[in-house]
Amino acid sequence: TDVSRTGGAVDSGGDVRGRVQEMLDDVGASPGSGWLGHFLKEAKTSAPAALQQKLQLPLQHLIESKVLGVLQFANNDVVLQPGIPQVTGLNGKLEFNETGVNLGMLKGMVLGGPVQITGGSQKDNSVKVKLDGTVTAEGIRKIMPVSMIDKVADRISGASRYTASIHVKKRQPEIIIDSSLSGMALNFPVPLKKNTAEPMPLHFELMPQATQDVQTLRDEIRVSLG
Repeated sequence: TDVSRTGGAVDSGGDVRGRVQEMLDDVGASPGSGWLGHFLKEAKTSAPAALQQKLQLPLQHLIESKVLGVLQFANNDVVLQPGIPQVTGLNGKLEFNETGVNLGMLKGMVLGGPVQITGGSQKDNSVKVKLDGTVTAEGIRKIMPVSMIDKVADRISGASRYTASIHVKKRQPEIIIDSSLSGMALNFPVPLKKNTAEPMPLHFELMPQATQDVQTLRDEIRVSLG
């Protein structure tokens, strides 16, 4: 890291290579975490990667401090938020500054198929992430509770495209998922029975609900099918 002082300001910057988890932990525990809406505070990942960062601190006006960072994912396995399935083989850049975070275009694998992830910080300090990908029957089986696998796993086959929106407010995600389920076969009793070519539109919503007990988290889930 290089540090210099010019015109009543401290500038520091440098390139770091190492384990992404250590970098995310450092960012999540730093004052910069507030700038990111704590989006990275509970992120989990593995494998080495590269972090470029620059910090500018005007000594007489610290409120005007600026940070610029780029976290380069290189075939990493990442969980960006609790409750969001792990993304494997993630490639791309996560950029952040004093106003928030920008995911750019990340590519990886999730739920058994390829996915593209875009999004970033909003004006209200929340973070919006959009996913455009493909889900496979095998990917669904991997996230099923053990108690459901024997009853459900062999009744689903094929793969289908989906879109998802994840809106993280105060570290609580709102999740909306849509898919036509075309390309996927369901072998359940009517009306939940369809062949591979037949569409059966799926809409899923998970919305955090207000509660008087700050220690209690409550979600509302809505699902429509067909």
